[in-house]
Amino acid sequence: MTKLIVKRSIQTITLLIFLLTMYVLIFGTIAIRNNKLLNIFGYSYGLVPSDSMDGVAPEGSEIQSFKKGSIIIVKFSDFDDLKINDVVVFQSEEEGIPLKVHRIVEEHSNYYVTKGDHESSILDTNDLVTREKYQAKVINVFYLFGIASSFTNFRGIILLVIIVILFASML
Repeated sequence: MTKLIVKRSIQTITLLIFLLTMYVLIFGTIAIRNNKLLNIFGYSYGLVPSDSMDGVAPEGSEIQSFKKGSIIIVKFSDFDDLKINDVVVFQSEEEGIPLKVHRIVEEHSNYYVTKGDHESSILDTNDLVTREKYQAKVINVFYLFGIASSFTNFRGIILLVIIVILFASML
């Protein structure tokens, strides 16, 4: 009886991992095509492709500066809840850069002005964060010694890890 319960539990976990993998694969592809973040229960993740946030964060900031190759965890939160020093992901109008990650430095009635933490960064007044362009707020950052910077398609790597776990659990 105990072996049957263990076997059914492993099968259920395997099925759930498989379904999560399919969700990431299908909806991740759709999100990338639409320059959006993949929404996994109100959260998402991404790889920081540039060093615009590598510098000195303002005092009292919840999120400190981070390097190129860092992995960010974001939460889909309300535009009206944003405040100065929050780090946000937003759609960019800059050619070749579909999404940007910058810190809010100025608050206005219907938009925010952002800036990277890097010393060479300037106020991003040409790419204002409006309700329409806002994606999510950064809530955590992991650097992992720059390992992630060697992967150009991080979502693909996560998918591969999930598939390996899936096959390992089937054995």
